[in-house]
Amino acid sequence: MNNLVTGQIGQWGNQVGAELFAMLSVDKSDTFFKTTPNNTRIARAVLLDMEPKVIHQTIEKAKSSKQFQYNKNNQYYKQSGSANNWAFGYASHGPSCKDTVLDLIRREVESCDSFGGFLVMQSLAGGTGSGLGAFFTEQLRLEFPDCFMVNQVVWPYDSGEVIVQNYNSLLSLATLYEVCSFFL
Repeated sequence: MNNLVTGQIGQWGNQVGAELFAMLSVDKSDTFFKTTPNNTRIARAVLLDMEPKVIHQTIEKAKSSKQFQYNKNNQYYKQSGSANNWAFGYASHGPSCKDTVLDLIRREVESCDSFGGFLVMQSLAGGTGSGLGAFFTEQLRLEFPDCFMVNQVVWPYDSGEVIVQNYNSLLSLATLYEVCSFFL
């Protein structure tokens, strides 16, 4: 059975990723989990955000559910956000954390019995999910050119609190269109 590695990027990606893993943990499949010798299920996921709050909440929620856990070594965050700006997430944060995050991803891929591909979860409207999500999707395609890759994205409202959300969405979609297998 092929294993999938999930990238949870930004606030939305991390929050929905936790819900997805909670639902999947009922299934006994090892597609999204690895099991330790003491039968603890560990999500095959890398958590990425530019603020620590959501990642800490995501890890604690999983731990308190007792259904699964995240690998605490598979997380990356900084102390500043991306200011709801795609370019800041893509061109500033992306290159600055590229090597560290790709090392986390490589390590998770190498721990798979049979690597099948990636599920990347992100938002299109904000800065981290859209900019960093597009950046790392592009990097994954360069690093793993023949792998299966699906991006699960959340679309913004027609109007919202982020004035540049339409630009963020268009820039994200342009990048994802070039490098992804599917859009969901």
